[in-house]
Amino acid sequence: MIILLLVFFLFSCSFDYREAQVPEDLEDTIPNIVLTGFRQTVVSKGNVVLRIQVAKAEGFERKKRTIFHQVKFSEFDEEGKLLTEGRADTVVYESETKNARVSGNVLIHSLREEGKIRAETLSWNDKDRILTSPEGDRVRLEDEKGSWIEGAGFTADLKRLLVTFSGPVRGEYVVEKK
Repeated sequence: MIILLLVFFLFSCSFDYREAQVPEDLEDTIPNIVLTGFRQTVVSKGNVVLRIQVAKAEGFERKKRTIFHQVKFSEFDEEGKLLTEGRADTVVYESETKNARVSGNVLIHSLREEGKIRAETLSWNDKDRILTSPEGDRVRLEDEKGSWIEGAGFTADLKRLLVTFSGPVRGEYVVEKK
């Protein structure tokens, strides 16, 4: 008898979810998904090629955008040797274009190139393979031997392996003694 009453009650009720729906103007500010303490390991041909650690990730489905907070990453070659590691306070990743904007205490260390990039903000254009900074921001490039260059208006064209600064530049070149 109780089961019949429950079935009758469930089929006779209608729920109005309209009040619980997020208004369209808020859809761009409220994430569809939030993950905390997120870690991802990407494996290719049995070897780890990428490790990402994120304190918080917010996904915005309609904008095709994910915002990562307190990011650390490590990239490995096919044999498992560390190639690149880095960190940033925030990464805004556009999944449709694969472009990204990285900001806050940005450090990228390339073991293959034996150098580091330090910046406050960098933008990655995946199609053109170009890394840039805002015009007034200073970016510092360092090598393992102690040489460094710092300037404003940074652009790195990774297709052509060309780095330019459009603003004032200063640096120090260390020559090894033989």
